[in-house]
Amino acid sequence: MELFDPETLNTALGEILAWELDMLPQMRGRWQKRLLLMRLQERLPDCSTYELEQLIVECNTARDWIHELSERVWDGRITALEAKTATFEKFPWVNEENLARAF
Repeated sequence: MELFDPETLNTALGEILAWELDMLPQMRGRWQKRLLLMRLQERLPDCSTYELEQLIVECNTARDWIHELSERVWDGRITALEAKTATFEKFPWVNEENLARAF
C-alpha cells in the first residue's frame, strides 16, 4: 500500500478529526498519540508504526490548517467557499467528507 495516497490520508484525517471530538479532555496529550496509533492500526493494518506516525504528522498539519481557516469562517473574515478553495490548493488530497466537518 502506498502510504500517502489520498484514500489513506483521508482515512487518517477522518480518524484524527473524529478522535478529537470523541476524546475526553483528560485523555489529551501523551495518551492521545498512543490511542490514535491504536485506532489507525485497526483501520490501516498494512502500515508500520513508523508509517502511521508519519501519516499523523502529515494529517495534523492539514488539521491545523483546516482549524485555522474554520476560525476565520466563524469570525466572518472569509467564506466557507474561500476556506475550501484554500484547503484544496494546499492539500489537494483532502476530500469533501473531511472538509464538511469544519466548514
